[in-house]
This record gives sequence, C-alpha cells and structure tokens, in this order.
Amino acid sequence: MRVYYVHRNLLYLNKKFKNFGGIGYRNFYCNSFRGFLVYFTLPSIVRGTDKITIMKAVVKGLYDGYKSKPTIYNYHNL
Repeated sequence: MRVYYVHRNLLYLNKKFKNFGGIGYRNFYCNSFRGFLVYFTLPSIVRGTDKITIMKAVVKGLYDGYKSKPTIYNYHNL
C-alpha cells in the first residue's frame, strides 16, 4: 500500500537529513509531522474503503520508519 511507503520513507528521510530541518512536508501542504498526520494520514483513513488495512499499513509504516537507522547526511560526508 502506498500509505505504508509514504509514512516509512518520510520518517527515514527526516532522520537521514535531520541537520537540514523537516523535509518532505511541503508536498503534503504542512510544516511538521503533526500536520502530516492531519493532512495525509487522517484523509487516507477517512476516504479509504478498507479502513482496517489502511490503519495497519500506517502503523507498520510508522513503526518501520522509527526503527530505521539511516546514516546521517552531512556536507562532510561527500
């Protein structure tokens, strides 16, 4: 499901580029993770026909995103 990958990748990228502030939120018309939950997650659940599957995908994506351990990107890594 798309919602799984969106949640996982958003958390992964924000961990990887934490020195550059929040990234990827402007694509969802918000400025923070809370806004992302309101503007993307909530409508995905409300509009979807199989709400249980969507909720499971959201929770699994959030869990996998928090569990990920990316290498932190710095200018000095080049």
